[in-house]
Amino acid sequence: MGTLFGDAMGLPFEGMSSGRVKRMMKSPMEFQLLLGHGMVSDDTEHAAIVCSALIESWQDPGYFRARLARRLCWWFWRLPPGVGFATARALIKASVGVPVDKSGVYSAGNGPAMRSPMLGVVYAKDSALMKTYVRYSTQITHTDPRAYLGALAVALAASWSSQNCQMSFEQFIRDLTDLSQGEDEQAWEELLVLLKSIECSLKENESLEEFLARAQITDGISGYIYHTVPAVLFLWQKFREQPELAIRQIILAGGDTDTSAAILGAILGASPKADFPPMKICRQVVDWPVSVESLNKTSEQLSQVIEKDTAASVPWLFGPLVVLRNMIMLMIVIGHGLRRLLPPYK
Repeated sequence: MGTLFGDAMGLPFEGMSSGRVKRMMKSPMEFQLLLGHGMVSDDTEHAAIVCSALIESWQDPGYFRARLARRLCWWFWRLPPGVGFATARALIKASVGVPVDKSGVYSAGNGPAMRSPMLGVVYAKDSALMKTYVRYSTQITHTDPRAYLGALAVALAASWSSQNCQMSFEQFIRDLTDLSQGEDEQAWEELLVLLKSIECSLKENESLEEFLARAQITDGISGYIYHTVPAVLFLWQKFREQPELAIRQIILAGGDTDTSAAILGAILGASPKADFPPMKICRQVVDWPVSVESLNKTSEQLSQVIEKDTAASVPWLFGPLVVLRNMIMLMIVIGHGLRRLLPPYK
């Protein structure tokens, strides 16, 4: 539900500069996509797909990868607006018979990080399985080792949040270092530099803008996973007691606002003690087939699968209706694109 909240809040501002977001974003926070209501993008859809694949393949990582790939292909060919280029190429390859362990393309986009929070929560107490599931989820679409390490960092953050872990960020770095043993050294060294920047910024109580400058992340938070994940981790640590402020801050930074806010919302929403997200606001998301009701139903089924320790079936939705929804969504997105040609709100 935290994914849904962040995704729907950030979606109207995707691709905007920080300055323009500041001029157009209303206060207090409300959905601005559709007359005070929200819709979701691929971020929330991928989270729901991961849940469905877990339900169908419980405790079978290989089958999970196969089911996740099949459901992602089903999702892709129903023409969702805004799908990432790397994800699109990978799913086309998987659709024409390329094995799912070879379908990924060399990219470090945000796709794997969108799918990893739930894996971190479900396997919070089994780091080996968490790594396996995150790796399998990542390699369907992305092969750049930075994509995997970024997704693994998000999974670990979600697992910490789900256990209400209050240890220092220094300990988080140590835990992630242990998880990353044996991975690509250059990719890990790049990430470690960013993690150390987060640690320094937290100690000096810097703002997000100051942290982004320290980490040399300019022109908004892009779709590059080593831009998004450090910003998400910084705000998770700085505002874990103020989740709505954290979401607002990451949207105000501009760039890939729906994905960065969705990933941050997932981590914050994993906490059992956080009064987040506000359900009264979440119910203003008017979407289908992914909605508040469908996510509640899927999460309840996943809980039952975990409790019974046995897989279950998940129904498939009628394709043409999903295509129609995606066409409507595309029209709304185009409408927002035209709105951006006009002066910002005062």
